[in-house]
Amino acid sequence: MIRLDTRDGTTHATVWSEPPTIYMDNWALDRFSTDPALRTEFLGLFRERGTLAVSLMSVVEIGAHAAQHRVELRSFLEAIGPYWVPLTIDPFSVMNAQATSQGRQSACLSSAFLNDPDFSSKLLAGDLSLVHIVDLTRGGSGAMLKASSESSTQELCDSINALRSNTASQTLNHAWPQMPFDNAAPMRPIYNAFVRLCVKDSFTFTANHARDLYHAVTSMGCADMTMLDSHWATQARKVQKLIRMPSDFVKIYSQRDLFRSCTGPPQFLADLAALPPSRGLFDPSI
Repeated sequence: MIRLDTRDGTTHATVWSEPPTIYMDNWALDRFSTDPALRTEFLGLFRERGTLAVSLMSVVEIGAHAAQHRVELRSFLEAIGPYWVPLTIDPFSVMNAQATSQGRQSACLSSAFLNDPDFSSKLLAGDLSLVHIVDLTRGGSGAMLKASSESSTQELCDSINALRSNTASQTLNHAWPQMPFDNAAPMRPIYNAFVRLCVKDSFTFTANHARDLYHAVTSMGCADMTMLDSHWATQARKVQKLIRMPSDFVKIYSQRDLFRSCTGPPQFLADLAALPPSRGLFDPSI
């Protein structure tokens, strides 16, 4: 959640999350917005717990797909209300913040999101709806955000493919050594493990994969529950094993975890329902 106020001519931001912090890839947002049963069950649980983590990259992707014409998605984003936080998509920013002993949540916040004048003016006006935040990504501002997002993903794509072309294992081990999980600074071992998997795997690595890699890395390091497509959920579970990450650090879900079983609700909803209510209990002003 975000609270902005102006004191002595300076804008101050207070950002906090009411657990669990949930990351949804765009396919998951589409699924929850178009499946009435899933939407109703999720929002019923979300009323008492949870905060949606949203990156500028995700917002740009939603805006690029003409969300203003997708009534169901707009309605779902509106129903999220103020219960979301801006997530940085830059793993190096998180690493640097964790190196200065910032907590997991504060290290993952997007300062670019909060400092953008268009976004901050909306927030200062009390307009916290994600729908209106998405609408700001259209026009001139949206074009710049999209160009920045595409530049970042292409840079990562080129970097991974350059590492693939250099088959010397010592190069990979020197640049991105395998590291054990570190609860105080988890992003570096998570990122290194993902890079190592991408370099060693044989699938064609495209800009789309680079974008998905950003989503997977940052959500795995910053969220309590993350919903990724099947390929990246599989990669994320491999990372968990490689770095010996505790199983309760982050829960990973893919499309199959939204299917109802013959014995109960989808796994994601069952896990969310098992968590205690948190709504209104973590406001730093209390």
